[in-house]
Amino acid sequence: MDYYQAHANSTPAILLWRVYRCLPKTAWCVSWLNPKETSMTRNIPIFRFRYTPGPCESIPSKNLKGEIFAPPPMSATTSRNADGPWATDPKGKRTLTFLSGVLSLVLLAPVSALAYTNAGGVYTSNGTDSDTQAAINAAPAGSTVQIPNGTYNWANGISCSTAIKITGASIGGVTILDNQPNGPLVALTPVIGGTLEFCNLVFQEGPLIGSKNGQHFIVINYAPGSSPILLHDSSFYSKGDILSQILWEQNGGVVWNCTFDSGSTNAAPTNDEQIQFKYPTTDRWQSVDSMGMEGDPNGTLNTYIEDCTFQNEPYEMLDCDDGSRVVVRHCTLYGTCVSHGADSSPFGTRHWEYYDNSFLYPYSFGDSSAPNLQGWLTQRGGTGVITGNSFCPVSSENRGTKSSVNWLSDAVTEYRCYTEYPIPRALGQGWCGCSGSYSYPQAPEMGSGYTSDPVYVWGNTSNNTYQSGSADTYGYVNNDLCNNGLTTQDFITAGRDYFFDSGAKPGWTRYTYPHPLRSGAASAPLAPTSLKGTM
Repeated sequence: MDYYQAHANSTPAILLWRVYRCLPKTAWCVSWLNPKETSMTRNIPIFRFRYTPGPCESIPSKNLKGEIFAPPPMSATTSRNADGPWATDPKGKRTLTFLSGVLSLVLLAPVSALAYTNAGGVYTSNGTDSDTQAAINAAPAGSTVQIPNGTYNWANGISCSTAIKITGASIGGVTILDNQPNGPLVALTPVIGGTLEFCNLVFQEGPLIGSKNGQHFIVINYAPGSSPILLHDSSFYSKGDILSQILWEQNGGVVWNCTFDSGSTNAAPTNDEQIQFKYPTTDRWQSVDSMGMEGDPNGTLNTYIEDCTFQNEPYEMLDCDDGSRVVVRHCTLYGTCVSHGADSSPFGTRHWEYYDNSFLYPYSFGDSSAPNLQGWLTQRGGTGVITGNSFCPVSSENRGTKSSVNWLSDAVTEYRCYTEYPIPRALGQGWCGCSGSYSYPQAPEMGSGYTSDPVYVWGNTSNNTYQSGSADTYGYVNNDLCNNGLTTQDFITAGRDYFFDSGAKPGWTRYTYPHPLRSGAASAPLAPTSLKGTM
């Protein structure tokens, strides 16, 4: 039978049990005593019986009704430990929360190191990463792994490559402290023919987190041909030791109702990217566009970011990089989003779509706390659309006035020192493999099939201007580090590589919003508050 153990770290051969009066006075409690404890006063109640007091008090009979009491959800500041899902009552007693309707008391046996339960296909862990991983390993496709409300320290993390749902018991109720010293805390691999869903969790940077060079809260692994991963109703908070909060290697998936916060201030900048879309091992550039409804009719070829908030990272909140195809819509953003071309990355971004978002700069002109944003979008590669967005002016007395959208090519000014158009995979470039396509004269190793595919910018609201090369995040645009006098403006030009307010991109329409895959994501199961049984 499935049961919660009494104590995860104790393995005595015999557990001593005690039945005694407990609060309220109309109840009896059953607790265990660990013979290894020096104090025999450590009584941890695990089950409480309701009874009607009589002329004498005796141990309840098997005919009395009992209740398994689940305490209210713990606050985000209340820590749980390896003992399991304990809560603290007003009198200071710790009460074990049972989330299964079946109670099995094993009196004369070693206690297992695992504590997860299975009730109707919902595998509920004790919140530790080891027990959550054990639940994931046991859960078949189509089932749910649930983490009880509380705060947990994870040092080893979890991984999953099964089409299951991994969820916190309630939105905002589960906080995971990342104390993984050597890499990502959560590794998720999309599944062919099934959906992996991850939701209702809050991630925070823990005090023992390791090197920034390899740290991510979550990595979505590259898995060609798989179904989109669904990630929603979660929050991510870092403070300077995360390379990117999420590394998204796969094209395909939906992220919604999430908050990303890097904790950056002018006094203490963190520069923690929030989502990086990148897989630098495989070149995925040479395939046709999948933008808009026509390009992605099933909504599975691009990664969709919807109804999320990105804040406290002014320089690189979203980074569209090697081979990525990203759609950002209906989001609220307080910092700069960028893309990489084949100048500063192995392959560069394929394409991106930003539409119907709000870019907010809530600072007055003289506010000294205004961050040093370099505009809202700084794009260095591929193609895309920018429409229907509201861009607040990026202007302050200390920081100056910046353009909302900027174009950049490091291949011209710093890294490759190209001197001939077209620049490989730069802004306004695409691929069709069709008649009339071309190869790059200064990079024949990148193959052929390329074509001009300009960026379209239209229908946005802003008091700012859209200028090529007026500013960029890294300040490379007007630098001549190649010592040949060439700049981005010589290779990325209006009317060829991008169109500003010249109408919509031909043949492009918005993909269905909200994404249809969201409708299949069930809401988080509520943590039980009053499970009743008969003894």
